[in-house]
Amino acid sequence: MNPVIQAVIPVRGGSERVKNKNLRPFSGSNLLAIKIGQLLQVKELDAVYVSSEDPTMLELAKELGAIPLERDPYYATSVVPMSEVYAYMAGQMTSEHVLLTHVTSPLAGAEVYRRCIEAYRNGIGQYDSLTTVSDVNLV
Repeated sequence: MNPVIQAVIPVRGGSERVKNKNLRPFSGSNLLAIKIGQLLQVKELDAVYVSSEDPTMLELAKELGAIPLERDPYYATSVVPMSEVYAYMAGQMTSEHVLLTHVTSPLAGAEVYRRCIEAYRNGIGQYDSLTTVSDVNLV
């Protein structure tokens, strides 16, 4: 039997380097809407959550069919280690298996996530996590 897998997209309202990056116009939409749409196409996912302290992002998530998870503002600051943020979000989820992805990877579409889920399910018992990487040639 395949385990239940839920996706979570962490987004902050107070991006420091690129202001409002999650909602800025991008390719006829915005990064958050693109990522939600991609994940909703993945039938292997039980649910798609958006974790944020920002009411605008949570409302957009709901409008687009994702489940908003209100994040304690403490976990939306740049001083909190990401490991703590991830642990906090995992504690809000109802599944033991979580797919965490960021809006800043808009080129990773539904098929990438399907393949990741298949690889993860095939490795259950051998591995407890999966990550993706890209080969970059800088020369």
